[in-house]
Amino acid sequence: MRDTRCLILGLVVLWSLPAVAWGVDAQDEWSCFPEIPGWTHDSKPTFYTPQTLFEYINGAAELYLRYDFRELAVMNYETEDGRFLSIDIYRHGDVTNAFGVYSRERSTRGFFLSIGSQGYAADGSLNLLKGQYYVKLSSYGLGESADSLLTEVATEVAVQLPGETDFPLPLQWFPLEGRIKNTEQYVSRDFLGHEFLHSAFVADYELEGEEVEFFLLVAEDRVNAQTMVSQYLRLAGEDLPEDIDIEGHCRITDPYDDSHGLMNLRWRERYVWGLFCDNASVYELLLERMAQNIPKGSRKD
Repeated sequence: MRDTRCLILGLVVLWSLPAVAWGVDAQDEWSCFPEIPGWTHDSKPTFYTPQTLFEYINGAAELYLRYDFRELAVMNYETEDGRFLSIDIYRHGDVTNAFGVYSRERSTRGFFLSIGSQGYAADGSLNLLKGQYYVKLSSYGLGESADSLLTEVATEVAVQLPGETDFPLPLQWFPLEGRIKNTEQYVSRDFLGHEFLHSAFVADYELEGEEVEFFLLVAEDRVNAQTMVSQYLRLAGEDLPEDIDIEGHCRITDPYDDSHGLMNLRWRERYVWGLFCDNASVYELLLERMAQNIPKGSRKD
């Protein structure tokens, strides 16, 4: 048992949290939920699995399942005067997938907080990411105390959760110049509507008055990257370059999306990156900066 004293609404309160052992052997070891003085809560968390998640979030479950959802624990709190607070903790297979679903739901207009990897608050709710966990707090009737209480509770939960606070490593390779803040995402499959492109990291950029989406595909190995490039070129009716097994670049027309300009593609080892753009100074800058940022020698045969 770990006791942490913190100030909420001018009162010194005591939080009691058991040691964390999330998702190790049994569901009763999911133990990150704080005791909030003056509030009562469920006797134990309610748990959902990939098979039962739709019972809690209906059609939204499909999004979570695409990101290797493993388990959800829910704890509801309430006060005698009718205030309500819910803490939902989603556990995904790894950091990348947890970030993926968080990024798909994240609003770029939220009030962002340094909690866990990142958090943001809006309209009586607060969502945060840490490691393989995506945490969602929602409330009712908190009034002016909402921001303070949600922030304190979220901070305590994040402290107790295991895992690193860094975003997935490939996002660190995206160029800083022109990147629109908090637009980074991870798409888990069928990127650009093409099944063969698998998953992708993406971010929006604004350069020279033009907004573009820049992406990076991280293949399992060099051969898989070559296969993706080859299939894309065949789809576009293009000949395969002789140096496709080493590194290269091309400009092609995507037959399913020709409204955003030509596709500018570049690849090396197990990485493929690119963007739709007809402004040479924009796409050349982004392609080259990414080439410089991706570590060389990370080839995986």
